[in-house]
Amino acid sequence: MKLEEGCSYAVQGGDYVGEIFIYVRRTSSTYDFLSIPKMENRYVNDDMLRLGLDENLLDFVEKIPNDVFSVVKAQFEKNSQMTK
Repeated sequence: MKLEEGCSYAVQGGDYVGEIFIYVRRTSSTYDFLSIPKMENRYVNDDMLRLGLDENLLDFVEKIPNDVFSVVKAQFEKNSQMTK
């Protein structure tokens, strides 16, 4: 599955309903997002992401501007450092 950095998705169901996930990066085991408005990191495995997209639980919103994405990415990294 290929996602583009900086794309945002509205969460339509489940534990995170009402949040917007902004795609930050892919690791070997997860797709990593920053959730707004909570500004929390969310880690989604391949199966859960596929289910969310197939079941329309994740709905594409837009690709955010590069300057906004740089702030999102910085917040994601800051959150990552705080959990280590």
